[in-house]
Amino acid sequence: MSAVHKNVLLINPWITDFVAYDFWLKPLGLLHVGSVLKQNGYSVYLLDCMDRFHLSAPVSQRKSKPDGTGKFYKDIIPKPGILEHVPRRYGRYGLPKDIVIRELKKISVPDVIFITSGMTYWYLGVYEMIETVKNLFPNTPVVLGGIYATLCTEHAEKYSGADYVIKGRGEIQGLKIADELTGTVRPAGFYDSVDDTPFPAYDLYKELPSAAVITSRGCPYSCPFCASKILEPHYTRQDPEKSADQIIRLANEFGTKHIAFYDDALLLEKEKYFIPMLEKINNFNLNISFHTPNGLQPSQIDKSVAMLMKRAGFKTIRLSYETINPEWQKIMKKVVDSDIVNAVSNLLEAGFDRKQIGAYIMMGLPWQKPKEVAESMIFILQQGIKVSLAAFSPIHGTKLFSEMVEENIINKDIDPLLTNNSIFPTTRYGMQREDFITLGTASAEANTLINNNLNPLENRSWVKKIEKIIK
Repeated sequence: MSAVHKNVLLINPWITDFVAYDFWLKPLGLLHVGSVLKQNGYSVYLLDCMDRFHLSAPVSQRKSKPDGTGKFYKDIIPKPGILEHVPRRYGRYGLPKDIVIRELKKISVPDVIFITSGMTYWYLGVYEMIETVKNLFPNTPVVLGGIYATLCTEHAEKYSGADYVIKGRGEIQGLKIADELTGTVRPAGFYDSVDDTPFPAYDLYKELPSAAVITSRGCPYSCPFCASKILEPHYTRQDPEKSADQIIRLANEFGTKHIAFYDDALLLEKEKYFIPMLEKINNFNLNISFHTPNGLQPSQIDKSVAMLMKRAGFKTIRLSYETINPEWQKIMKKVVDSDIVNAVSNLLEAGFDRKQIGAYIMMGLPWQKPKEVAESMIFILQQGIKVSLAAFSPIHGTKLFSEMVEENIINKDIDPLLTNNSIFPTTRYGMQREDFITLGTASAEANTLINNNLNPLENRSWVKKIEKIIK
């Protein structure tokens, strides 16, 4: 039986959280699944609830900053009982529910529905979406995949209401399930390699001012707090020609102006992958701004790479640093202080503005003291760049999560809602809520001073606040 005329609905559901912001967010895994399904004869429809430029989106949601980021529409909803103690308002981010239902009623009854999932503590939005589509299409099987489905598979199978839960990469699994449910018989596909995966199904969007790309899968590093190796056990790279072609296509065919790299190790083996990709892109003089929200390995940014990035149009540079603590640096095996110093020097020499460069610093790691975070901030500010604080979240399946379970710091069956870094989940064994707020405020003030071409370390008021933390 041919798969032609079989209808598949792809859904990127709402985010339910205390805060959410569009940093070039795209459901890249879902779009890869959609591309494979289309390539194999399925008719595919996409409903991306987080698409700020959906034709039915509220006007307020379509506004963007010059870097392409912007606010999602937010409906205030009741907090789940387990989070009643948190003194913040809870929200459903994305397209309003009435618009979502109206859009779903427009389409033909799908033969299969694929729903993706993001952060584990966003699962309530996933559940609500599954309930919504089951009410509208009661006879259509629902397949759930994505990050939450992979990291909390048993939880998803037990509570989500999905008929199938996919763990890990969805291209092959998704096609196999779709074929089984529609009675389609075909030879096995070949989507094992990152080079086998077709161009993401970006043609399913009406407008695409920003997009995400990934030129590699997995990560060679083993940071104990990161789930990268669980989500993608093997580190593989895409042919640089194919990576460049995807970006060129986004610019020329879709008119995309902002592209974010989702790679966990974008610059690794740069002579073989990153540099050839940029050299080809630079030949086309594309009017694109590139962004690196996942953080770059500072040791890989030499003078030639910095110059090449500047010429290509990189606008947002985030460096992986995490902490000044040498013990943590030794565990992560990916950065030391001198790497940051050299990378920043090379970027500034290439012509990047200090306002464009920032470094990630972790706060709330197990047994971490506020002093360590403050000293890490000072070191980064001494380089003249911004601080990007990242609050630690205990992620199911990671090495650090297992260690915390072994030491009875956290329950192995903890509800994923309680791992949300917005509620400071680590206060039982480390920094307190007031510490997070104080450090967050100090970081924001420092970045504001840098935006105004001022040096936070020369601002007596700011220095007094940070000295109080260190003492």
